[in-house]
This record gives sequence, structure tokens and C-alpha cells, in this order.
Amino acid sequence: MSDLAANGASRPASDYAAIAFDDRSFLRDLLRSMARHKPSIAVLVVAINVAAIGAALTLAPRYTASAVVMIDKPPPDPVGEQRPVNPANPDAGDVESESTILMSRDIATVVVETVGLDRDPRRLSWYWQAACTIASLRRCVEDGKPPSLNARIDAFIAGLVIRQLGHSRALEVSYTAATPQTALAAVTSLLQTYQTFEADRKSVILNRTATWLQDREREMHDDVVAVESKVEQFRSRAGLTQSIIDGRPSTIDEQQLASANNQWSQAQTKLAVAQAHAEQLKRAIAAGQRGILRLTDEPVLVSLTQNLNDLENHRAGLTQQYGKRHPSVIALNEQIKEVQGKVKDELDRALEGARDEIVSTQRETDLLGQNLAQLKKRAQQVGDSSVQLRALEREADATRALYENFLTRAKEAAERAAIVLPAAQIVSQATLPDRPSFPNIPRFVAAGLALSAAGALALGLLLEHLAMGYGDLAAIRRELALPLLSVVPFVPSLSKLQAKSYILKHPMSSVSEAIRAIGSAVVLAGGGSRAQPSAVMITSASAEEGKSTTSIWLACSAAQSGQNVLLVDADHRNPSVADAFGSVNSPGLAEWFDGKLRFSELIQHDLESNVFFVTSGTAAGRTYGAAQLSKLRRLIEGLKKSYQLIVIDTPPLLAMSDALALSHVVDHTIMVCQWQRTRRATVLGGLRRLRDAGVAPMGVVLSMVNAKRVSLYSDEHSRRSVRSIEKYYRDGAEPARRRLLAWGSGRP
Repeated sequence: MSDLAANGASRPASDYAAIAFDDRSFLRDLLRSMARHKPSIAVLVVAINVAAIGAALTLAPRYTASAVVMIDKPPPDPVGEQRPVNPANPDAGDVESESTILMSRDIATVVVETVGLDRDPRRLSWYWQAACTIASLRRCVEDGKPPSLNARIDAFIAGLVIRQLGHSRALEVSYTAATPQTALAAVTSLLQTYQTFEADRKSVILNRTATWLQDREREMHDDVVAVESKVEQFRSRAGLTQSIIDGRPSTIDEQQLASANNQWSQAQTKLAVAQAHAEQLKRAIAAGQRGILRLTDEPVLVSLTQNLNDLENHRAGLTQQYGKRHPSVIALNEQIKEVQGKVKDELDRALEGARDEIVSTQRETDLLGQNLAQLKKRAQQVGDSSVQLRALEREADATRALYENFLTRAKEAAERAAIVLPAAQIVSQATLPDRPSFPNIPRFVAAGLALSAAGALALGLLLEHLAMGYGDLAAIRRELALPLLSVVPFVPSLSKLQAKSYILKHPMSSVSEAIRAIGSAVVLAGGGSRAQPSAVMITSASAEEGKSTTSIWLACSAAQSGQNVLLVDADHRNPSVADAFGSVNSPGLAEWFDGKLRFSELIQHDLESNVFFVTSGTAAGRTYGAAQLSKLRRLIEGLKKSYQLIVIDTPPLLAMSDALALSHVVDHTIMVCQWQRTRRATVLGGLRRLRDAGVAPMGVVLSMVNAKRVSLYSDEHSRRSVRSIEKYYRDGAEPARRRLLAWGSGRP
């Protein structure tokens, strides 16, 4: 299984990072984390659900009996103002108060003693007895003894639940016990005791109130009598005796003042009428006959004026017909003079009568005004006494009204005290439970599922946090800032002796293709078609990461393609090349450094793979100075004339310093990192040592990768893509399901 990153091995790290695709998603990463650790998560989920179901099946059953009661509204205050009660919005304080009374210790004591709750001696289980014996707990002393009354009351209150139904005055009373009969008896006894308790309490309150009202009624009656007597005595002393006129009380002075005021008002009206009549006569005289005709209240004068007007009209007609000298005209003139004289006399008489009427009416008005002034003066003299009398009367009225109100309330309180209603109405009677309320198996199962889901999530995140190795391919590129040259699949049960034979026997396998991707990356890094012979160093941060196997496979793969390949084992502390090619660790690179043998004498040839190799030689501590590095550089330049590819297997970076020295004499440095196993800090530490030494690695090879699980870390190698490219590989006689590491093999 090759990696497309090998095609860009020659690019700088900055360019490589620029084309990286960020496929990180919280939900996708979370699901992958769960899938990566599904065995542990499955064990945890099964354990939690088995524990929940086992607890539901083994716990002692508990039974709950329930009843619904309607709390009566509180008794009204016989003295205070009555406020309306809205059943749809009851007073929360009243309902809470009744709930508190239901759970009071006084009522609980009666219920516990009546029903006989928890009278049996306590028996501890064997594990509690063992624990008490070891720890000398107080509970061991109480074993076998009946519980005290206070403990029984506490246990009853602990099993009692009271809750309000919605916003109504209804309360649901529930009690949980070990047997259904005990639960039913406890709820029934509780309601009966509560009704009796509330009835007695209300009777005491109402009787006390009625007694107080009766005493207060007698006191207020005496106050009313005293105040009314005081009013009458003051009225007698002040002469303010009253009489009833038109249905209301009035004093003699008030009656006289009202009569005088009425007479004076009438005289004033009469005077105004006389004055108006005189003015009307004057205006009529000034206006002549036309004005006299408008005097509706002088019929004689109006009649004479009308007659005069008719005569003058008749004379005007005769004069026009016969002339002024005609006897008829002369006779009419005499008659007109006579009527005019009568009109003048009647006007004088009417005007004189009007003047006399004005004088007499004015005299009457003056007399009545004097009388009214005298009455007002007398009324002013008795005003202070009237004010004091009215104050006394108001006090008497208020005392009388309060007394009458108290009489009504006292009667109501006496009637309520005679008939006391129950404090609560039982809406729904408690019935015998037919099934236990605890443990609720569906709820236990649901709780187990919820807890297992939360535990699975927490365990997945914890394991993912504790996983210190590289699994995500994108994380490798992102954190190391290096090209990922190839992803080499893991081959189970592969030893160093089998490494060479595996790559030779399976040239079309996914492993061979992954190794060829490394060779292609080396060629492209060296210039492609114009590439010169290259020296490649294979190293890793720590041991057993697959660097030696990768070196052997790379050499064998390049030799199969027709290249002259030299494999040099520079790891003299832990050599691998000699074992892989079936040779003893004869004199090798160490002896050449010591100048004991020429390098050409150390080269061996494997006919099967056509690989030339040099073993590590005798293990020895060595410091690479400038002379040694110069000697080694000249050696490699000379070897390039005979070999197209030189592969050097070096010790781990964090174990020895040989790799740092050798990295300065080769063309390319490749780091091998074991998938999921090598800690990230270890890989970064090895890479940091290389960069501190001034070496830029060509890229990273991810070794021992489980192809079936790598899809859980990256979309680049999804299950679908892995299945689709399997047809390109031929792994020999091995079944397809065993080409890569199967689940449970014990390897990454």
C-alpha cells in the first residue's frame, strides 16, 4: 500500500504543508475514537448494563400506595376583610402549609404507632456483620434490636412523598414500604389522622374566636349605649331638640331659619315683578299706542287703546271720503278725544298702582330681611354646639356600625363552630399496589444504557488521550512537517530471517508496493530521470520500529528492479543484515574503520536477491571525528561509481550518535516510525536531534500499519479505498483476510 505523498518527496516542507487538506471534524474524530477502542468500550457497556439489570433483579422490591386529597381553603378571618378565593390559582402558601402539616412528626407518630411500622428487630446482612466486626461499628451493637420510636418516625417520613398536582389544591400522598399492605395501611391511617387533627385544630380556633367575639360584642354594646346617651344629654343642654320634617330630623332654629329664608326669597321675587311691571308701563307710555297694545297684564288699557285705534282708522276713511268738515268726521273727533282721555286716566291709574306695589313690597322685603338676619345671628350663636353635636353623632354612628358588623360575624363564627367540615376531601382512595414501584426494571435498563453511553464516551476520550503514538496520517504530516513517503503494512509473524524471503516471494504484495514507493521517492528526490547514484540512510527515533526491515526490503526491491544495490549495516550494537541474508557477522564496517581490511574485502553478494551487503562487524564504541567522516564520505563517493543505490542501516537516533554523524555523508535521510506504538515525544525528539545537527530528513515512513484499522484514523485510507485497491496486490498463498494484521493479533 503506497502513499501519494511519495510523489512530492522532493518538495520543501513549506510547500508540502501548503497543499495539505485539513479534514479534521470533531464529530468524525469522536466517532473514529469510539471505533478505534470498540473492544474496551464494548466490555464497559456490557459490564454496566449487566450490573444495572442485575441490580434491578436482585434488589428488594418496594411498593408504593398513593391517594389524592383536596385541601380545604383556610377558614375565613371572622374579624378581617374577606378576600375571594380563586380555585384556579390557589394560595401556594396554604398548600405548602398543609403539606408541612401532613409530614409533621405529630401525625407521623400517630401513624407509626397505629399501623405498627418497623417494629421488627434489625438484621444485618452477612457482609455488614463482617464489616462491623472488623471496624467495630455502632451498627453491630444495634443488630437484633427493635428500632427506637424516633428511628421509626424518621423512616416513615423518609418514605413519604407529598406533591401538588399542577396548580390546584389537590395533593398526591404516596408512601413506599416493603409490602403493599403496609404501604396501603400507612397512607389510609395518615389521611384519617390528618383529617382528625385538622378538624380538632379548626374547632379550637373557631371556638376561641367565637368566645372572643362574644366578649367583644358585650364591650361594644356598652360603648354604643354610652355614646348615644352622651349625644342626647348634650342636645338637651344645648337646646338642639330635633323634630322630624319630611322624613329627616331638624331643630326648631333650623326650621325657623328655613321658613324666614323662604318668605324673604318670595318677597324679593314679588318686588322684582312689581319693578318690572312699572318699567313696562313706562316703556309702553313712551312707545304710544303700539307699546300699550303689548301690555298683556293691563286688559282694560289695551281694550281702550284698541278702540281708540279703530276710531282713528274710521275717521281717516271718512275724512278721505267726505272731508274734515263733515258732521260724521266732527262727531268722531269728539268721540276720539273722549277715548284718549280715558286712556290717559287709565295709564295714570296703572302707573300709580305699580308704584304703590313697589313701595309695599319693598317694605315687606325689608322686614323679612331683618327677621332673617336675626335668625342667622341666633343660628351662628348655636353653631359651635351643633358642630360638637355632629361630632358626637358621627362617633355614635361609627360605634353602632362596628357593633352591628360584630354581631353578624359573631353569629357566623358561632354557626361555623357548631359545624366543622373536614380539612381535606379524599378525591382518590389509596388502593393495594399490585406491582412493585422499585426497582423499575425499564428505568434501570434506561439508566444503564445512558450510563454506559456516557462511560463509553469518557473511556474512548480517555484512551484516545492516553494513546501517545501516531495513528492519524494527517497528524504526522502536520506535526512533523515532513512528507509521508510510504505506509508499510504490518506482516504478522515475520522475523528478521524471513524479511528478505518475504519481499522476494511476494513482489506484487502491498508491502512490496509500499517499499517501491520509498525507492521512487529516493529517485525523485535525486533528480528523477537525471538522478545520480544515491546514498540513503534509514534510521528511527527508537529501537524495534522496523528500520532494519525497511532497509533490507528497500535494497531487495531496488535489486529486483535491476539496480546495483549495496546494503551497509552501520548498527554494530544490534546488527540485522547478516541474519537476514543468512550470513555470520563476519568482519565488516567496524574493521574497515579500524583500518584492518579494505572495504572491497568486506562486500558480500546474495545470489537470491542480487543484493551486495556489508555487515556491521565487531561492536565497538567509536567517535566520528572530521577525519572519520571525511574517510567515510570518500568511501561513499567511490562506491557510487559501482552502485546505483547505497542503503545504510543506522542505530536509533536516541540510542547512539552514529546516525547523526552518518547523516552528513549520505544524500538522503529517511525516518521510520512505527504506527501507533512509537510515542510522539520520542519521534519529535529524534527529529529534533537531526535538525539540531543541521540535517533535513527527506521524509517519514510509517511502518507496521494495520491497513484494516488505519481507516479509523484517516479518510485517506478509508475502508472503501482499502477494499478497492486490494485487487492490485497479490500476496501469494495467504488468504486475503490474512494479508494484513487481523483484529486481535496482539500487534498494532
